[in-house]
Order: sequence, then structure tokens, then C-alpha cells
Amino acid sequence: MTFRQVIRFLAVCSILGGFFRAIMTPFALGLGLNSIPELVSGVLGTMFMGIGMFGLYFLHIGKLGKLGFAAFAIHSVASFLLMALVFDSLTFKVYEPAMLDSTNPPLPIAITGLTSMPLLVLSMILFPACVFRTKIFSKLPAVLLLATPVLNFLPVVSDIGPLLWGFAFILFGIEAWQQAGQISESANRESDLAITS
Repeated sequence: MTFRQVIRFLAVCSILGGFFRAIMTPFALGLGLNSIPELVSGVLGTMFMGIGMFGLYFLHIGKLGKLGFAAFAIHSVASFLLMALVFDSLTFKVYEPAMLDSTNPPLPIAITGLTSMPLLVLSMILFPACVFRTKIFSKLPAVLLLATPVLNFLPVVSDIGPLLWGFAFILFGIEAWQQAGQISESANRESDLAITS
């Protein structure tokens, strides 16, 4: 695969992740929190967004610097932690529904929950800051991503958070796909040589 094809594959992952994350909102509003469709969408969304983040980073690795690497690494790790947390909720919903109402979740789940959310919030601040500084992507998805943690702390509109987060990654993925089309053939050949050597 060429570098362009890899980035486009990862861009599609970003779009898919954003889509699945965004549809959590209508599922939550229509079927209630922790419904099976919402949880399945959450697992798929966080998984694909964590993978898609690699494409957003590697496409502009030369411009993002240390702050960009931190944003990428934190968001990817936190996405996979959140995916594990949502997968646990899905498993409980199917096999042990009473566990979802428990005030004392198992220790590994409690630790994952306490770890993933602060990391995600941090990355949702760092990555837009990188975008604003470097102008590698347009401002709209960066603003949507930045607004996501703010809305999550407002009780009335907290269900909108996943929708904005999802739309941000859909837009990032579309832009990454388009920008990958501008990668020169010489860059493709150089990346192929680097991979095979």
C-alpha cells in the first residue's frame, strides 16, 4: 500500500468512528441511555476514532510537533480505554443488567472510567489547539471537538456531546481523505521505500 492509501484508509476509519459516535445521541434520546444500539455504536465509534486518529496525525506529522504527538497519543489511548469501558457496559447490559445500576462498579472499570475521561478532555483541548496553530485542518471540526467536553458538563445538553464529537471526526476524516489525494507520487515512492527497507 502507498502512503496515500494508508492515510485514506485511516481517514475512512475516522469517518466511520465519527458516524457511530454521532448516532449514539439519537439512540440515547430515543431508546434511553445504555440501550444496546447506543452501546454497540459507542464501541464501534471509539474503536474507529482511535484508529482514525493515526491518520490525522501521520498525515501532518512534520507540522504537529510535540504538542501534536501528545494530543494524538492521549486521544488514541483514551479512545481505546473508553471503548473497553463501553464494551463492559454492553456486556453487563446483555448478561448482568443490574450491574449497570450498581453504585460500586468493579475496581478495574472504576479505574478505567476515572482515567479515560480526563485524558479525553485533555486531548479534546490539545488537538484543536494544534489545529488552530498549524492550520492543518479547517476550524469547524476543531471547534466542534473543543465544544464536546464543555457540553458534557452541562446536564441539559450533555447528550449532544457525542453528536459533536462524531461530527468533528467525520469532518476531520473527510479533510484527511481530500488532503491525501494531494500527496505527490514521489512522496508515495519514498514512503514505500522507507517501509520496505
